[in-house]
Amino acid sequence: MIETHSYHSSPPSGGRNYFRSFSLFIFVFFVFFNIGNTFAVCTIDKGEQVIFFPSIAYSTTDGLSWVVNVHGWIFRDEPDSRVRRAVLATLIRTLGLSQEEQELPFFKERVRSFLVHNQDRRRLEIRIGDKVFPLKASDGSGHFQDQWVVPKRDLKRSPWVRSEVSCGGQTTIAATKIWFSDDRGLAVISDIDDTIKVTEVTHRRALLANTFLRDFQAVPGMPAAYATWAKKDPTMSFYYVSASPWQLFTGLSVFLEKQGFPEGILYLKRFRLKDRSVLNLFQSPEKYKPPILEDLFQRFPHRKYILIGDSGEKDPEIYGSFARRYPSQIEHIFIRELAPAPEEARFKTAFRAIPLSKWSYFRDSKVLQNWWVQS
Repeated sequence: MIETHSYHSSPPSGGRNYFRSFSLFIFVFFVFFNIGNTFAVCTIDKGEQVIFFPSIAYSTTDGLSWVVNVHGWIFRDEPDSRVRRAVLATLIRTLGLSQEEQELPFFKERVRSFLVHNQDRRRLEIRIGDKVFPLKASDGSGHFQDQWVVPKRDLKRSPWVRSEVSCGGQTTIAATKIWFSDDRGLAVISDIDDTIKVTEVTHRRALLANTFLRDFQAVPGMPAAYATWAKKDPTMSFYYVSASPWQLFTGLSVFLEKQGFPEGILYLKRFRLKDRSVLNLFQSPEKYKPPILEDLFQRFPHRKYILIGDSGEKDPEIYGSFARRYPSQIEHIFIRELAPAPEEARFKTAFRAIPLSKWSYFRDSKVLQNWWVQS
């Protein structure tokens, strides 16, 4: 959130030298401890690209303003270099790719976003309605996030608002969608990998192949189930949560749209291939997901949530924990069962003290549509 600070100081009588010394100290302190923002400049060099991720706007407690969140990524293609070749070689070796597989269009397209050079200390501007707001400078991962309070009279509400993003207020660089979110009604928080998209997270080689070598495939029946829910309740919100890295944002967005999933907000993970192993791509979702769920449950306390995940990792345990902490906000929990045999003992433990009417596990996605009819 943008904060405006006003400093008023009157030096004591005879204290001009002290005041000047103190002012110099404050200036030096500001420069050194805010160096990332101090030298951030509003410039987009040739070859740099900006992606803005769909963001949420929610009402302030007094109902007079919108709290608008913005999140984006600025980068440029990495020129051929020793570092780039080493990273690419590591990825190819990890995947065990043949020469033919290295030439696959899917591989070239997917790997490209992992090999880009993230641009730090870049500062852009975003136009929301008739007002222009400066964005915080990008960090070492090329990501930037900011938040403002905008009076509702200055921002007309609609399902989605496209906001122009520019540099210096002159050239439009990109555009983002801002989603106005209510504090009432139903919301779906859905896992992506192996819940609505075939990923095979528990099988390392298959996971990497599904990520880099194949077109994204939907879990059979899931697009129809979600589309049915959205049609029955047009006010329903959808949040798609995954430990997938932001580098897959474009591919996942195209996948969701192409398969007919309802529009929604994506929550992905920051990841830098250059300083981490490719094998950490989807690691530790149990550490990544809870803070996202916590924020949504706290931010929209009057909402009812439908949580959807799978049994491949820790979704039952994570969702069960939230259901015990926020029982009044849970409408239902659905777990797609991946194990060959039923895991009834595990589910009973994960959902202990939670009424049976509040959770289900399924193999056939028709269970989701039937639940809506029965509920």
